Parts: sequence; C-alpha cells; structure tokens
Amino acid sequence: ENDAPESAVAKLFASAKVSGTEFTQYGMPSHCLQSFPSEEQMRAMASEVQHLLVSGKKMEALQCAQEGQLWGPALVLASQLGEQFYVDTVKQMALRQLVAGSPLRTLCLLIAGQPAEVFSTETSISGHPPSAFNMPQQSEQVIPIG
Repeated sequence: ENDAPESAVAKLFASAKVSGTEFTQYGMPSHCLQSFPSEEQMRAMASEVQHLLVSGKKMEALQCAQEGQLWGPALVLASQLGEQFYVDTVKQMALRQLVAGSPLRTLCLLIAGQPAEVFSTETSISGHPPSAFNMPQQSEQVIPIG
C-alpha cells in the first residue's frame, strides 16, 4: 500500500521475472542485453587497457575499456577517477549494453542520475562517440585510441 516511486520501480522490476516468454505483461523485453563485441575484440581491448594502465595512462585506459565494452574494468577505473567518471560510465554502460525498456537499464540510468534517459531508445549520445560524452575535462590532453 506504499505508493512511493520506489514501490512502483520494485513492482516494475518484479514484472521482469516472468520466464518462458519473450515479453512481460507490460510489453517489455524479458532479456536485457544488447549484442557484445566478439571474444577476439574483447581480448584485444583488454590487452590495450592493460598496456595503458602499465604505462600510467588511467584516463586513456578508461576510454579504451568503454569503447571495448569492458564494463568491469571501466567501472573500476572510473570509480578511481572520481564520482562523475563513475556516473558517466554507468550511464554509458546502460545506453550501450542494456536493452531500452529493461529494468536493469532503468536501474542503471537512475543510479547515474539520468531519469530522462530511461525513456530514450538511443544507444549513445547523438553527435559524440560513446566514450566522449559528458567526460569531465582534464588538464591533460586525451588522445582517442583507434
């Protein structure tokens, strides 16, 4: 009997537990992941991230991890670089990896403080490469990889 937004979100997430069907009662997809890069691509990007980290280039390593959709390393690096980097990485992960309308994407976008993006079907920010949007400015020059 609690009509708080948290209660509504919990009910929405619970509806996604329906198994054996393609869509839930609200018409949302029961799966939540978009396609992944190939294993070969992920290995190559992981190697590049490792090389950048060994070279002391955390920011470039973060961008590389984001571009390669290596979200575990990207989130760890972003958390070390600061709250804004972390929030932006969570947002980017939600938009690029999770299916629009899925409860997991909704949760990630709410964590990232982006409730307006919950209704977006975009997979990246228009006009910007996915790794470059909303990144806080640094005094050092960042050169995109690739």
